[in-house]
Amino acid sequence: MCISDKKNFRKSVRNDYKSNRKGSRKPLGYGALLEWVRETNESITVPFLEADDVMGILATAPNSRSIIVSDDKDMRTIPSKLYRPTNQELIDVTPAMALSSFYTQVLVGDPVDGYKGVPKCGPVTAAKILGNRPDWSQIKAAYEKAGMCEEEAIVQAQLARILHYDDYLLDTNEIKLWRP
Repeated sequence: MCISDKKNFRKSVRNDYKSNRKGSRKPLGYGALLEWVRETNESITVPFLEADDVMGILATAPNSRSIIVSDDKDMRTIPSKLYRPTNQELIDVTPAMALSSFYTQVLVGDPVDGYKGVPKCGPVTAAKILGNRPDWSQIKAAYEKAGMCEEEAIVQAQLARILHYDDYLLDTNEIKLWRP
């Protein structure tokens, strides 16, 4: 079980990350459930990382045999095996599929996590922008067309990026923020 740390490195990228959740409380019994999970299962929490990042790092490690079990759409940005329990489907997320999903997130944004992407860009528009060969130049052009700069696109990408093995230095706990 991968469990999010209470502190989150994305807040250093942009301090309003997930700020729309301020004031919302965890469900009643959440703390007790979390403690039970830690006591009865093998679990891991890494300082400053969300559970998604821990799963991404483990799944993309050299010779990994990990399977991510999650219905979270963000997991489609990780080149790995992904089991989606609600649909009972096992997906082999290829590097090309993962890149396309990641770039889609950068364009569309994620209001739940508090980053906006390109205004008025939904999944259909993102698919048209990216076509069959997603490339960073398409992201940059879409942001510029919307009156935004490439640096804002990079910040959005750093918020959207679920960490891969190469994005995290295990020896020093250093996070390498995504850059094009």
